[in-house]
Amino acid sequence: MEIEFINVSYSENINTPLEKVYLKNISFKIDKGINVFLGDSKSGKEKIPELINAVCKPTKGIIKVGKYTNDGKLIKNINNLRMNIGYSKLNPNDMIFNKTVREELSFGINNFKYKLDKKEERLINSLKMVNLEESVINERIDSLSII
Repeated sequence: MEIEFINVSYSENINTPLEKVYLKNISFKIDKGINVFLGDSKSGKEKIPELINAVCKPTKGIIKVGKYTNDGKLIKNINNLRMNIGYSKLNPNDMIFNKTVREELSFGINNFKYKLDKKEERLINSLKMVNLEESVINERIDSLSII
């Protein structure tokens, strides 16, 4: 999927003492494949995938992702965009915001409007995909080991 940033800027807390400029007037194009953004700490690299997935809206400029455009306005069928773009944060704990495995897995099912009558089956299948036993479904995420 082609991704293009056209004169994109991104800032938070604009016109306040806490204003932070993350990206300023950047342009680039990615044709396909797996891409990695490297840079110094606090250089804005984590904001790029958030802008690609339309988690954030650009302060200025346009981001094109396939047939989708993030120009700060409403994006129709945004879930379809997000189902095709994946990203990982430096610290995996920053991507988890629920306490239990069930709650975390349920988040995607509930918010991507899957049929809820098959929710339990989807939860169990998700565990199987990553070689986890069904018994962890009600465990606290912070109690699991990565070993």
